[in-house]
Amino acid sequence: MNTQALVTVPEQWPESAEEMGRLMQAAEQAESLCKMIRQAVKDRLDSDRPVDGWTLRRGNIRKEITDIQGLFRELQQAHSITSDEFLKCCTVNQTKLSSLFQFKGPQGSLIDNKQALKTVCKPYTTEKIGSSVLKKKEGQ
Repeated sequence: MNTQALVTVPEQWPESAEEMGRLMQAAEQAESLCKMIRQAVKDRLDSDRPVDGWTLRRGNIRKEITDIQGLFRELQQAHSITSDEFLKCCTVNQTKLSSLFQFKGPQGSLIDNKQALKTVCKPYTTEKIGSSVLKKKEGQ
């Protein structure tokens, strides 16, 4: 198998906004191609057709607690874990909370209830800003 690089990384990136834009477009196309190749290889291996140097490994196992109240009762009785201690281990699914609030909250429009829930949650919420994400300009 040929492992020679198809492209070389420049020692210094171009100063031109136009040239950097072209490089970014090439990167997007390359990423799309990589995604398609990975899927094609996975599909091929899934159907028991070989790909030199590649195999599939089993996916990660994820466990989900399905009876949260039962688990809490067990931990509380057996280990004296308090509700405050237990709740610090839990996270709230905001989509599910929004649906619950729409059903149980004040009778109003979806927009009104979203705003009302936002107001209720505000004192109990912190915001974290993730790292910047590249976004293609409109019409480009």
